[in-house]
Amino acid sequence: CGGIVHDISISRMVEAGYLIAPDVTIHEVAIAGIDKLPWGATLQARGLQAAARNRIIVREAGRIAARGGRCIVVCSRLDHVANLGRLMSAAGIPHSELVGPTSDEDRLAARRDLVSGARPIAISTVLGEGVNLPEVDAVIVADGGKDPKAVTQKMRCLTPAPGKLAAEVHDFLDVGNKYILR
Repeated sequence: CGGIVHDISISRMVEAGYLIAPDVTIHEVAIAGIDKLPWGATLQARGLQAAARNRIIVREAGRIAARGGRCIVVCSRLDHVANLGRLMSAAGIPHSELVGPTSDEDRLAARRDLVSGARPIAISTVLGEGVNLPEVDAVIVADGGKDPKAVTQKMRCLTPAPGKLAAEVHDFLDVGNKYILR
C-alpha cells in the first residue's frame, strides 16, 4: 500500500467533476441510559438495540427505494445486518444482505439486483470501502464512528454515473453518549 501520496478534499473532487456533492442528513438519536454502558455495550446498543435509529434507517431506505434510488446501508456488525434485514422484510422493502461469508455468486446476484433496482437496498458489512458502484445514489451509515477518513470511505454514492444528479448520505449523531459527543 504505502503512504498517502495526495490528500485531496471531497470539495476539490466535486469542483473538478470527479465526485457528486453529497446531500448529507444527520439524524439525532438519543438512547436512554447509553452513557452508563461500557464502550462495547454502547456500540451494540447504538446498532442492534437502537429501535429509534433502526426505524429511521428502514424509513429512509424505504423512501429511497420508493423514489427509484439505489442505497447501501453500511453496518459493522453481522447481527445488525440481520436485524435490519428482518425489519426491511417486515416493511416490504426489497433488499439484499451482504456480509463476509456471502458467496461470490450471491454477491454478484446482489450487485445485479442493486443496479437493476430489483433489490435496491443492500445492507452490508463489506460495501463500506473500496467498492465502485456508481449507480448507488444513497448511503445510510448505520454503524457510526467518528473517524473522518472512515466516514468518507463509506460514501460510495459520490461517483458520477449517467443520469445521476444527486448523492444522498444519512448519518447519525448519538446525542446520549458523552464519549461520542467529544
